[in-house]
Amino acid sequence: EELLEYAMHPNQYEAFRSGEAKKKFEADLAQRKATSNKTSSSAVAISNKGNNDMPKEMDLNVNGENYHVIIKYPSDNGSTQDNVIVNTPKLDFIPPSTSGPGIYITAPLEGKFYLTKESSEKGKKVGDIVKTGDVVGYIEAMKVINAITADKDGTIIEILAKHGEEIEEDDSIFKLS
Repeated sequence: EELLEYAMHPNQYEAFRSGEAKKKFEADLAQRKATSNKTSSSAVAISNKGNNDMPKEMDLNVNGENYHVIIKYPSDNGSTQDNVIVNTPKLDFIPPSTSGPGIYITAPLEGKFYLTKESSEKGKKVGDIVKTGDVVGYIEAMKVINAITADKDGTIIEILAKHGEEIEEDDSIFKLS
C-alpha cells in the first residue's frame, strides 16, 4: 500500500514521511490564526460617527431558519455597552407545515430525495404548475433513481423535502394548491 502511495505521489509521500508536511501545515495554521485574530479585532473597532449608511437591521436565513438581527454600534463616547447583536426570530416567519389545506404529493418509497437527476436539469420550485404525470423529483433507493410523478394537478406552494435529504415512505414532499 505504501509503495502504491509512493508511486502515485512521490513528492507528497516523501514530505509526509520526513515530517516536512506537518511543519508546513503547522506554520500555515499559525499564520491563518494570526490573520484571523487581526481581522476579528478590527471588526470590533467599528465606529458609527457620522456614518449613517451602516446597516441597523437585517434579516438572515440560516439553515432554513429566519432571524431578524438588530445591530447596535458603539456610541460616540466609546461605550461598548451599545455594541450588541440581538438574534430574535422574525415574527412574520411561518415554518413549513405538513398539514393544513392543500394537496400533497407523498413519497412512494424511502430513500434520498433529489429535485433533479442531472445538474443540467431544472428542478421544480414554488409557483410551478404541475399536471398529473409530470416528474416532480427523484428518490434514490438501493442505487436506483426512481422518478416521482404528480398524481394530481396543481401549483406548488411548498417544497417540504430538501434536496439530498433522507425521506421515509409516505412523507409529504410537495404541497399543491
